[in-house]
Amino acid sequence: MCQIIINQPIVGLSGSTITSVTVTGSIGPIGQCSCDVLHIVISCLHGTSSNPQTVPISWNQGNGTFTATFSGSDVGRCLCDKEILVRVTCNDGVFESKAFKIECEGCRLLNVTGLNAEICKNTAFQFQVAYVGGGTTNLTIDYGDGTVVNIPNVGSSGINVPMYTYTQTGNYTIVISFNGIKCEFPIKVKDCDCCPIANTNIQAEVDEKCNKDLTKRAKIDVLVTPTPKTGCPPIVQAELYIDNILVDSGANSSPFTLSHSGDYACGNHDVTIKYPGSGCPDSTGIFCVSVCESKKCKKRRFSFEVSATISLIALVLYLFNSAYTLLAGLFTASLIAAIILYLRWRPCDKICKKCPWKLALWQILLASFLGFIMLSKSSFIKIYTWLVSAFSFAGTFAPILAILVIIIVILLIILIVYLLYKRWVSNCCPTECEKWTNILESLLDVCGIAFVFVGGFIFSTYGWGVAALFWIPYASMVWALIVWLVKLKKIEACTP
Repeated sequence: MCQIIINQPIVGLSGSTITSVTVTGSIGPIGQCSCDVLHIVISCLHGTSSNPQTVPISWNQGNGTFTATFSGSDVGRCLCDKEILVRVTCNDGVFESKAFKIECEGCRLLNVTGLNAEICKNTAFQFQVAYVGGGTTNLTIDYGDGTVVNIPNVGSSGINVPMYTYTQTGNYTIVISFNGIKCEFPIKVKDCDCCPIANTNIQAEVDEKCNKDLTKRAKIDVLVTPTPKTGCPPIVQAELYIDNILVDSGANSSPFTLSHSGDYACGNHDVTIKYPGSGCPDSTGIFCVSVCESKKCKKRRFSFEVSATISLIALVLYLFNSAYTLLAGLFTASLIAAIILYLRWRPCDKICKKCPWKLALWQILLASFLGFIMLSKSSFIKIYTWLVSAFSFAGTFAPILAILVIIIVILLIILIVYLLYKRWVSNCCPTECEKWTNILESLLDVCGIAFVFVGGFIFSTYGWGVAALFWIPYASMVWALIVWLVKLKKIEACTP
């Protein structure tokens, strides 16, 4: 149902003569009022009417507002302490009439500013009052909901009235009394969402360098861009929490930044922006600090990775080259060494244990795969022979099927390595420099040592005639090219 609300008119004075009358109010809700303009007329002295004004409606949120000022001959018959009748008509036939007493002699001694005609429920508001009648006076403010506040010694410099909050919607009249005079200020309290429309842009910069306590320096900047809503406080207050600890706060009606710098251990850290006193939901985010390994921990992890890689390469070579019986011994010895080194490594770091393990997992698998490729010409020939025999039912297509299976298996292993790498990246947040550093480590260090160790073992045992060594020079050249390209990427990523 369309409804028109008329506020107490605002009177302009020249001495005791009324020079203007300003009518304000609201109409709504927006979906039930079909008019775009309103016709407003005021009447003084037993129905003598002014010339009607046609004014536009300023729609905002659920309700629209309007204002019209009458002056000159239109207010010539309006007198102080007499009634004025205000009639507001919508072009679809909806109208509202309301009579007001023009308080101008006594109430003009009060200068009230910052009091809106509409405010929001559960939202603190404040206005200013000054007494311009000379000297000071005591004020009593009745908010119309049972709350009365006494304010002594108010002078021309004015005071800020204490913050107040209406907890129920409705139409209220704030009555300010002084020296036996009562001045009324109608106010509408409505339901509205006063949560600030704040774009909280969280930016986190984490230093690459590790501190002695294995933490990293992180700088967090949060840009809060508030857009206060009509009827709500213009100032938006915000607080920055990191891991539920308050680190910065601020308040403004224009964009402002909350910042903090601190040392943080590896893992995810929660960033929360709270709007105190508003009841609004928090804005949240996360910044991640990658792992810092001590030199001791890194050496133990690296030793475990090399032993595990040697063990895997030796095992696969033995399975496809059973004649190389000494490979079984190499597999067994390196496996025992890997288990011992793993047990020495795992208790090393007390925090972020999952990330070093995820790093080791994809590095071992990648290095083992590359090492096997470089040492396994005879293994591939044997696998190819087995597959051709298994696909003998396909006739002349058997070789093609065998090659397809080998390619699919190789691609599958590459996919598994990639997925493990992506999981490490997503969960452990390494920087670009750290990513390329660890890729280079897996190629050059882990793979290189394992390749030389197993290749040297085969060469010293079986000599150059072993078919497994035939393509080592070619594989090494390709491998060296890949390492060189990764090295360039690392330099690019790690150079400030």
